[in-house]
Amino acid sequence: MKSSWKPPTPILFLVLVVVAIGVVFRFAYLDRKLVWIDETHTGLWISGHSWIDLIQEMFTGQVVSAADLQRYQQPNSDRGVWATVRALAQDFPEHPPLYYAGLRVWLEAFGGSIAAVRSFSAVISLLTFPAIYWFCIELFGSALVAWVAVALVAVSPIHVLYAQEARQYCLWIVMTLVSSAALLRATRLPTKLNWGVYAVTVALSLYTYLFSALVLLGHGIYLVVTQKYRLSKPVIAYVAASAVGTAAFAPWLWVILQRTAGSYETMQSWMGRVSWVDWAKRWAGFLSRLFFDVGLDSADALSGNRLALLPVPFLLVLIGYAVYRLCRRTPRTVWLLVVLLIGLIPLVLGIHDARSGGVLSSTARYLFPCFLGVQLAVAYWLATQLVSAGWRQKLGQVVLVALLSAGVFSCSLSSQATLWWSKGSSTMREFPVIASIVNSSSRPLVIANEDTQPQLLVLSYLMQPNVRFQLTHSPQIPVVPDGYSAVFAYQMPDAAMDQFKRVQGYTLEAVPDVDEFWRLTKNPLTP
Repeated sequence: MKSSWKPPTPILFLVLVVVAIGVVFRFAYLDRKLVWIDETHTGLWISGHSWIDLIQEMFTGQVVSAADLQRYQQPNSDRGVWATVRALAQDFPEHPPLYYAGLRVWLEAFGGSIAAVRSFSAVISLLTFPAIYWFCIELFGSALVAWVAVALVAVSPIHVLYAQEARQYCLWIVMTLVSSAALLRATRLPTKLNWGVYAVTVALSLYTYLFSALVLLGHGIYLVVTQKYRLSKPVIAYVAASAVGTAAFAPWLWVILQRTAGSYETMQSWMGRVSWVDWAKRWAGFLSRLFFDVGLDSADALSGNRLALLPVPFLLVLIGYAVYRLCRRTPRTVWLLVVLLIGLIPLVLGIHDARSGGVLSSTARYLFPCFLGVQLAVAYWLATQLVSAGWRQKLGQVVLVALLSAGVFSCSLSSQATLWWSKGSSTMREFPVIASIVNSSSRPLVIANEDTQPQLLVLSYLMQPNVRFQLTHSPQIPVVPDGYSAVFAYQMPDAAMDQFKRVQGYTLEAVPDVDEFWRLTKNPLTP
């Protein structure tokens, strides 16, 4: 590519229109989609509480309301940024504090509504546009590639979905692009200032997400290979800058080493494992969702409506061919960095999954550097077509318009939905059912124990003010209080269910379409 490859005016106009549409989609209906389990973690931490706090203060056998649970999802004036950091360190230190501390400060100005919480991610996602533009200029030296990449990301369904989620993934996307661009600039203009900027991006990346370490490892591999395995000045500078950035991360690394083991084992047991067939289905779904998404579950990426799946094989072929052409037509200093973005994280996570089980390598939110690499390859191929002549140029124009149209169509669908695949729809779809059943009663009571903390926080967003919860801590067996028109038990242990039936004289009726949700009816013969 040459720096003289400038975007034609019609292409530039199209990109600007698409970017405007992408901005609208990122902020549209931020409060419409259900709050899902991972977002309840965010809500808990920004309230300055940990899960231990929630158990000790609420799961005592007392009867509480949804409003009481919502206190653990809202910013608390008595618990500021440092309380958020302490809660993270206590619960899940593998989630570094940069995003969550920033969100806590954001909410001081904008309040604690769902729209305000999610708007922080939406605003951060806008930084993806200048970040990917800068990266493309440094890597390809082409404004045309940069503008095409900006357009693809602007209406990419998967980018828009995570731009509306109160988690750190949008910040990770930005830091991946910025750190990669900073590396290229420092290599091209090796001044102390540029390498210092890279060191700062190393620290910020690690404080954003732990998998940034694999991106930074890819940077090292890239430099070692492009410097022909010599201990050259760029390699030495990279090692020094990385050491400085890692040293800045050392305090939180110490917290991780002290706390992570238990939470990691819990995460592994919850996530389980998938077969190779399901793994392939998920990957096909993820790659196609970069451009086209009609909301199929991740596990069902290649099943369901055949018409909706028709574009998937074409998109997979396009992606494969774009990566192939990138590797054939650009020097190693260009294609190697893109290939490392695409392949390193899936390779490392795939080896981990093969050895110890789990689904890390087939979980979308862990793979954004890979997705960025794919989109860069497609942007490069499109740019080469657009500057060609004859049918190749027409093909590039048709494919670009088709991809952008597919993205706009997909985002318009997801923007109208309350639930999408990115929020674990296979389990999340139970919560509206539970809420509908419970809210239909005049004075309902839901009994649950500490194993259902995140689920109860999800339900607290959906329940009417008259709903009450009786929250217990195992092995405590609650005595159902009188005065409620309907009583439900949610995922209670077998010992409690047996006592409800034999000792307290209740008939248990399983509620259809909901796992472990029971209606308790008092036997009229029971005193």
